[in-house]
Amino acid sequence: MRKVVAAWGILAAGLAHGATQTLWPSELYKGYLRSALAHPRCAGTHWFQWSDQPLTGRGDGENYPVGFVSVADAPYPELTAASREIGNAMYAERFGRPQGK
Repeated sequence: MRKVVAAWGILAAGLAHGATQTLWPSELYKGYLRSALAHPRCAGTHWFQWSDQPLTGRGDGENYPVGFVSVADAPYPELTAASREIGNAMYAERFGRPQGK
């Protein structure tokens, strides 16, 4: 049976409520994706939420930096670079072939 790993985001990296994503280590994200690529039953992964929660908080006051982009819709450069790096190499990593073959 194939599995899709869902709802992975900034909270998995251990940042506290109200922290900024500029502190987020993109190396953890790359490690997460590489481990998914290496697992034969993993069919895919996805990011938890497109943008950060509002700085003023949602209805319950929660305001985590869980997005792939900021509340101003600005991409996080380190996260974008990590995603691009893995995306460019994922088929070679998954199927054990050199890139471009």
